[in-house]
Amino acid sequence: MSILEDYSSKYCIKCNCEKQSCQLFHIDNDDHNEFDLVKDEWQIDRLQNIRQQLNECKGQISQYPINDWNEHTDFTEISSGIKDHIHRSKLFRRNIPPLLTRAWIKFYDILCTFNLIDNNNDDDEDSNNIRVLFLCEAPGAFINATNHFIKSRLQDSVNFEWIANTLNPYYEQIDRRNCIWMDWFIREPKCFQNWFFGHSNKGDILEVSYLKSLNDYLKKRFHSNDNDDNNDGTFDLITGDGAFDCFDCFDRQEESVFPLITAEIKISLENLRNGGNMVIKFFTFFNCKTISLLFLLSNCFDNVYCYKPIASKKGNSEIYIIGKGFHRQHYLLKWSDKLKIINQFPIGLQELISDIFNQSMIIDQTLIIDRKLIPNEFIEKICKIVTNLAVKQMQAINYNIRLFKSLTTEIIDEIEQSKQSLANTFIQQFKLFPIDKSKRIVYPSAYSTTTTTPIFSKKLEQFYQSLQQNNRYKIEDKNDIEKLCQILLKSLSVDDQPIKWNSSIIDENIVLLSIKPIYGESYQLINNSRFVCMFLLKSYENIQSFCHRSLFYPPIKYYYNVDTVSKECLISRKRWHIITVKSLINERSLIDTNDYELCQELYRKFFQKNLSKNENLIICIRSLLSRLSVSIIFILTKFFKKYQFISSCDGIYLLFNDFNLNDENYNLYQQFSSSIYWQSTLLELISIPIIQSDQIFFNAIMIANNYNLLFQLKRVSNIFLDIHNEKNDCLNITSTSSSSTA
Repeated sequence: MSILEDYSSKYCIKCNCEKQSCQLFHIDNDDHNEFDLVKDEWQIDRLQNIRQQLNECKGQISQYPINDWNEHTDFTEISSGIKDHIHRSKLFRRNIPPLLTRAWIKFYDILCTFNLIDNNNDDDEDSNNIRVLFLCEAPGAFINATNHFIKSRLQDSVNFEWIANTLNPYYEQIDRRNCIWMDWFIREPKCFQNWFFGHSNKGDILEVSYLKSLNDYLKKRFHSNDNDDNNDGTFDLITGDGAFDCFDCFDRQEESVFPLITAEIKISLENLRNGGNMVIKFFTFFNCKTISLLFLLSNCFDNVYCYKPIASKKGNSEIYIIGKGFHRQHYLLKWSDKLKIINQFPIGLQELISDIFNQSMIIDQTLIIDRKLIPNEFIEKICKIVTNLAVKQMQAINYNIRLFKSLTTEIIDEIEQSKQSLANTFIQQFKLFPIDKSKRIVYPSAYSTTTTTPIFSKKLEQFYQSLQQNNRYKIEDKNDIEKLCQILLKSLSVDDQPIKWNSSIIDENIVLLSIKPIYGESYQLINNSRFVCMFLLKSYENIQSFCHRSLFYPPIKYYYNVDTVSKECLISRKRWHIITVKSLINERSLIDTNDYELCQELYRKFFQKNLSKNENLIICIRSLLSRLSVSIIFILTKFFKKYQFISSCDGIYLLFNDFNLNDENYNLYQQFSSSIYWQSTLLELISIPIIQSDQIFFNAIMIANNYNLLFQLKRVSNIFLDIHNEKNDCLNITSTSSSSTA
């Protein structure tokens, strides 16, 4: 057994060989048995006993601060040395694989171990195309690992085509806790076109509409010349790496993640080519629904494996199921209709995660195959795999607990030596070497940051980290709010705001810039924005949850005081046009609500002004948090020579200097003047990657929103603390009076 086998776990669930001496589980994919679904759950007592033991072992972890525990297990995990070794290696100097993470290393391991990509089929006219679908993929490690594998091992003529899915990190009502905030590989314009978020634009694969919208998209992109309905499938390989934090509900992790896994498998089997391969992340196999799902896969693939990669932390339940050699016609005939029935999820992924966090009832799904129809040898195989995995996991947890209490210098040296040995063997055995930068999917803008973190956000970040350190993920009482308000009041003031004119970028890219509207499900609240510090937006939500919403209504009597920006207007004696978006003055208007009507009003008033050359414009607006509002302002900057954004306690002032239409921007102006885009489901006119690529504009928007939100939070924090202190004074007076009376 090699050192790599010592640090991984590989089991064959179903084998397709014809050797009579083989002791593994076999089943004929072409048999005529019908496997009816039942509603009554069944269980394997042996597995339930193992589950109880594993949960008791996992329960020990809760006594340690989560951040300290994660840091500790990151160090003791021997496979963590692979990434560090690559970064230090002379071989990879100045050519580190993009998005080199634990997930990258795991999937490269899986690709090598199971030879999932092979284009040696010369009879296939499409053999030079490798087409892969990545589900629940952000930030993009599997994509980059696949590209590295193909470019380093296969012929240069091979064309790698990919589509990816994740919860859309730009959708306004996505909870930031549920999506991947790292958008390095999504925001690159050349990559963004390959991310598919579905009809609603949420990227939620639990939505009933997602599969249909995906099929429509695939037909338009890959099968536009086909006469059929894509019955032959689209992809050679499909992966599903979906999961969410189950720290507070580890004993229900399998049931919690089951709807997501089922949705991944449903989408995979519907779109996989005959003979294709599939990789899906699972966790444990204790429940009859999970066992039924594994049995379904064993009926649809030649070979099914259970694999815990080398880089997968030994103390968690993560496991990957690999299906090789898909039988498409058998699936369509026997199983497709059954999965259609069980895949009608009544809620989306965000609601599912929320229910789990709140310990609500998990969705009941009916993917249960009658126990009598599942061969005993298959059940026995599952029991052996589960037992082995559970024993290894409990050993790893207990090992980490022992080291947490007594990590000596000798043990540290031993761990470091083991890391070095494993890293060297991994690189050599899997033939991992650098590829030319020209062979990367995109370089380098996808992997660079576009903004700097505002100074005042650092203390906010520390505040939220302190909550997490104590195993808390949200503010629970008014004492927390009081601390938060005090931090905000000590933050920067209005005088710290950088104010300067920015020159509009006029180059050949303006000619190519075009409006590409995106539509989706209309949102009610803005929980998420790429145009403001996320800790400020999080603070806004938290304080608002403890305060009456009326505290956040704009101070009408001071609203849009143009004197605030009068000194800026003196730079030019030309006429200044002023647009005040009146819909925002409504006392029910808050910065975190849907602003479609606001944007429509802004659009209409701009064209009503009918600006002439060299005229100037001031727009008075409450906030710029949505994609639609920011994309409108982004377009407007292209029609002026200079612009600047000024925040105050009563909103944001957008100053545009020298209106100028020319050959470069006239085509964009013509597109913008068309009203055909305006529907209530309109979410954006220009994509975030395009907006972020203009770093001057993006930073200007970020600064304006940050200070605008900070000013509002300061005002509300003062009110909250005053009310809080008055109540405390009243309590003290009452307490003193009671004592005197006594």
